[in-house]
Amino acid sequence: EAKFAQFKEMKQAFSSISDEDRELIMTYFKEMKQEYATLSDGEKDAKHAEFKSQMEEFTMLSLDEKIVYLQEYANSLR
Repeated sequence: EAKFAQFKEMKQAFSSISDEDRELIMTYFKEMKQEYATLSDGEKDAKHAEFKSQMEEFTMLSLDEKIVYLQEYANSLR
């Protein structure tokens, strides 16, 4: 139940940012997924651990903090 609430809030934060920012982030993750397929098992394990850590930190943020984080993340991809 708590996981569902976290997921719902993440979705809400994602839908609160601009279409352009959302597109930037989605494109980045698609490229990252393709890149992931070419990594060695060790590299995959490291990336997975890094991503899991980032997601845990992200879920701890308030809704407003999540929105700001996503906007800043999109800006970093420009």
